[in-house]
Parts: sequence; structure tokens; C-alpha cells
Amino acid sequence: MKKNLFLNAAMALAFISAVTIVACKGTKTSTGPSTSTSTQPEPTKAPPVVTTPAGSVPNRPDIVSTNCGNLAGTTMNFDTSGFGGTIKKLALNTGAMDDRGRVTDPHQYFIDLIGKLDALGLCSILATQEDGHLVVIGSGGQRSEDWALVSSQGFRSPSNQSGSGPSNGVQCYGDHCTPARPIASILPPKKQNNVDPTCPVALDPSGQWWFANTGSQFGADLENIINGMQADTSIPEGSTTPLNGQIFNLNVVNGGKHPIQNFGLYYSTMISRLHDKGDCAWQELDGSGNPSNNVAIKSSNAFSEEFDVANASAGDGNQYPGYSYKGTYHNANF
Repeated sequence: MKKNLFLNAAMALAFISAVTIVACKGTKTSTGPSTSTSTQPEPTKAPPVVTTPAGSVPNRPDIVSTNCGNLAGTTMNFDTSGFGGTIKKLALNTGAMDDRGRVTDPHQYFIDLIGKLDALGLCSILATQEDGHLVVIGSGGQRSEDWALVSSQGFRSPSNQSGSGPSNGVQCYGDHCTPARPIASILPPKKQNNVDPTCPVALDPSGQWWFANTGSQFGADLENIINGMQADTSIPEGSTTPLNGQIFNLNVVNGGKHPIQNFGLYYSTMISRLHDKGDCAWQELDGSGNPSNNVAIKSSNAFSEEFDVANASAGDGNQYPGYSYKGTYHNANF
């Protein structure tokens, strides 16, 4: 009998100890066996957010909207006619104009328009390499449209410019691309720094507003320099050959011009003479990092112009001096 009482007391003490230990861990103290359990419900997990790769969307409200950092958040769906009406209405009611109806401040125009599209749940990116087009992405990143908004004369003239055929790994149709064009393919390239060590105008790191054919201001200078090089019979120090005979093949003439035979000297002489006029200039590189046919020129950071200055001639396989204006960066891109 005493043995049974002793065992019962020991069991009771063990049970109380176990309950006390659990209570110390934060569970409500119980004096007896629990008939039900109470657990905290797990918090509802947020749906996964689809974002663009880190660093691909710069903090640049002048060329890219904040919605572009989360394409899954681009909630506005694209109905072609409905969306077209939206973009046209916004484009035609944004920005100050002069007395002829031209946009007076393109920089502020695009900032304001990008902000308005952002408020509608759209991602918009100023494609500076595409004549000031605005690429607009909606439908959760599943569709993009390319809009030309300002004409080369500065007038507001919104029109859809997506084109047709495959583009950057997506299929583009007459008025849109699906899925949306990759953001990295739309953003402007970085500006070129320290490409003209003699340039007295330091690089302005702020945004390239657009690249457009707004008319050349350096074309006449280039033409005079090219004609002067063709006619320059001065003999450089340490040489016995006139300068024009070193740069050009004087035995061949086509359209009144001699073909280029020393491209390095052709470009260095041209850039040196632009420097003599007080301009900054450099020979641009191609996508592989090799010297291209293009020369960029600026005299301030307001704009820079790009020219192809080695023209191929049909028939004889030579390249001749000349210039072809390609467009203007607003502001300067080097």
C-alpha cells in the first residue's frame, strides 16, 4: 500500500515538473492534460515579385520610371485603341510650347510624361538611341510599345513605332512587342569619359535626353577641314611627302576626291584641326572596341553631334573623305 502511494506521488511530481518546464518556454501553464492545442496561424506569404536584374534599372527619373524596377507591377493592360488614346492624350497635353507649338524644354517634357505614365502603373523608358522614342511596358511585362513623341522639328507628334519582325529576342508586330523588350536593350549606353584628353569641357554625367536628327551645326566645319586636307601640300617635319599625299591616294580621283589610304593619319589630322577651332572631338569605337568611321564633336555640354566621315564609293572598293550627319545627342554624350 505504502509502495503504491509512493509511486503515485512520484508520478504526480514528474507531471508538474514537465508542465512547469513547458511554461518556462512560453506556453500557457496548465494544471492538467490539455484537451485542445492552440497554434499561431502562419502569416500569408506574399506572391513572388518578378524584378529585373539588380542594377539594370538606374535611379534616373529623367529616362526611366520607377515601375520599371518591378515589371510584375505594371498593372495597366494594353488595349491597342484604349492605350493609344491614353498615350496620345498625355503626350499632347504635357510640356510647355512656344508660339509655333514646339516643345520648349524636351528634357522636362520627358520627365513629366514619364511621371504621368508611372502614375498609371506603366513602365516607360526613354530610348535615347531611337530618336527620342519612349518605350512603354505594361501587362505585367508581357507587352511593350514604342512611341515617337517629338518630331525632329520639336513638335509633339505621338505615333506608335514598334515596327515588325523579331527584336532583341522577342517578337514585334505592327504596334507592339510581346513579351516586352528587355529593359537593358533600351537604356542608353554609358557616356564616354576621357576620350578626348585635350577637351576643355569636362564630361557632364547627367542624362542623355535623346538622340535625334535635329540638324547639324558642325557639318560646315567638317567640310572645310576635309577640303583643306585634300589640298594641303605642306610637307610635315621629317618627311619628304606632302600631307595630302600621305593621307590620300592622289593617283585616284572619284567625284573630285581622292580615296583615303592612311586612315590613322586621316582621323588624327581631322581631330587636330577640330581642336584648333576650339571643339572637342574623338574617333568613336565600334561594338568590338575597334576604331569606327564615326567622329563625335562638341563645343559645350548642351549637345554633341555624330558623323560618319569615311564614305564608301560604289564600284571601286575605296573609301573617300566626306561626312554623313548621323544625329545629335541632347546633351553631349562625351
